Amino acid sequence: MQLNSDEPAPNAAFAFDIETTGLDPHTNQVTCICACGDGFERCWMPTLEGRPDSFFEMMDRAQFLVSFNGVRFDLNFLSVVYNLDQNRVGNWILKLRDAYEASTLALDKRFSLNHLLEANGLQPKISTGSEAVAMAREGRWDELREYCMSDAALAWISMRTGVFVLPFTKGKVLNLAAWSLGR
Repeated sequence: MQLNSDEPAPNAAFAFDIETTGLDPHTNQVTCICACGDGFERCWMPTLEGRPDSFFEMMDRAQFLVSFNGVRFDLNFLSVVYNLDQNRVGNWILKLRDAYEASTLALDKRFSLNHLLEANGLQPKISTGSEAVAMAREGRWDELREYCMSDAALAWISMRTGVFVLPFTKGKVLNLAAWSLGR
């Protein structure tokens, strides 16, 4: 991805991903937050840098947001850890394009990001969430940033057109034209 900036254009669309020290937002921390879109990428390391308010402001300004399992994990985790206003988080959810959430709600089908990538002929993830926990525990911050940014970029690539194959549809293309990010 060719990078021009560490900030998206005003009202731009972008993908985001977070990494944490575990699965429970009441007892674990956010270790890494990454965002990327056309021409930019940015990473926050809350355990090293503090509260990521500039990320939250970027989320507020975005036209669309892209994630994978963002409602059930990323946004829920951020909401609890940072005690975010529920109206603010609700506004982010309304702007969210998330194949996992759409499939779960509409079809009661769940799948991994790797399965979505494979079904669409895209490169697989470079690591796993459990390995990201180990990266943070061991202070492997550069590896953690790379993994988190890679997941955000893969979510961006897989969702930017709104036309993709879900893993369980046996190659049938799902066209969510209303989800198109206008690219």
